[in-house]
Amino acid sequence: MLRLAFDITSSDGRGEIVDCLIPVRRFDAPQLVRHIGGQVLVFLPGEAGRNSFVGGAVLSGLVPSGPDSRGLVAELAQVELFSDPVEYGGLPRIEGVPWISLPAAMFEAILTNGESRGRGDLDEDEAPFAADERPPLENASFSALGTSVLRHYGNGCALTGMMLATQSSDDLRIVPIQPLAEDGPVHVTNCLPLAPAAAEAFSAGHLTVAGDLRVIVDVGRIDQDLLARLNPLGRLIVPQDEALRPDKQHLAWHRRWFFSQLE
Repeated sequence: MLRLAFDITSSDGRGEIVDCLIPVRRFDAPQLVRHIGGQVLVFLPGEAGRNSFVGGAVLSGLVPSGPDSRGLVAELAQVELFSDPVEYGGLPRIEGVPWISLPAAMFEAILTNGESRGRGDLDEDEAPFAADERPPLENASFSALGTSVLRHYGNGCALTGMMLATQSSDDLRIVPIQPLAEDGPVHVTNCLPLAPAAAEAFSAGHLTVAGDLRVIVDVGRIDQDLLARLNPLGRLIVPQDEALRPDKQHLAWHRRWFFSQLE
């Protein structure tokens, strides 16, 4: 399997590391999304086609580049710099594309070489790299993060509490709160692990979730068997770590869409 490395050259062109949000082309998303949650390398391009691999990171998600933009940015988290860069040349690259693919063996060799030299310390000016250490995340885009999401939610359905341990591996689905087509990010804070009936009801707008995590249902549309299986506390079941819980903005988008179906 090919692995990824991202060009993190600053916008001022002086080769300084300044950010962990990398603009990418929207039609690259299907190729990039399969690497979400996985380790990547980061590099600075040099002369004569040589690249300086300066550290490792985790590709934590793909998010819209702005509220009204159709563009995407790749979000890198947990960036750790090598004490000394690892130089490598002869790698093909498409002009204007801020990432390259590497054979797995080459990726591991560069990573091992860099780690053997130790980790560099981030200066205060480089702090944006570590600003977002939220764990990674899925749809066809979102199921790639299934293992991670299920772990955060204790292998249970967020609406019913049904545990995966007593079911087949196909009995929980990773469902986006705000769909990718509606500019929702591919991130753990924008998806829920749900039992099939709950997933269908959530996606069809038969129920939604309030800002305080109370479950709101359309009693005229929801399946009565599902209604009886919802968490008796009337709330969404979420991870203890608040950084892993559904983002309130994504929940708000789903509520607006839910209530629009009632008009």
